[in-house]
Amino acid sequence: MINNQICNIYMYIVKHIHCCLCIGKISLKELTKKMVDQFIRQVSKKTWYRWSFYVNIILFFIIAISLSFLILDSYEAGKIAQRGGGDMLSQQWLYIGRDIAFLSISFALVFFQFFKNLLVIIRRSL
Repeated sequence: MINNQICNIYMYIVKHIHCCLCIGKISLKELTKKMVDQFIRQVSKKTWYRWSFYVNIILFFIIAISLSFLILDSYEAGKIAQRGGGDMLSQQWLYIGRDIAFLSISFALVFFQFFKNLLVIIRRSL
């Protein structure tokens, strides 16, 4: 199904890009917007839900991996600080900052989806 959609988008580009852009009827920005709108209309709800499920699985894997790295890096930073760290301690702080950045982005995406879906449920129940 996805290959069919990609073929349809490719054919749309081939058919319309030459006549529209060369003559000057439409700008590249408007053409891109039309293509994206056409692609979104072709994707069914079931496909969107499936993609959303896969994205959520990937996000939870990123959260789990980042959380485990955060624990390990914090433990290593504590060991280095106990020995009187220096440059190695500052490197561990960079690793901890990396882990926190991945966690914050992943949690922000999860909470965004949660509140968006909660809003949909509340609107449907009213």
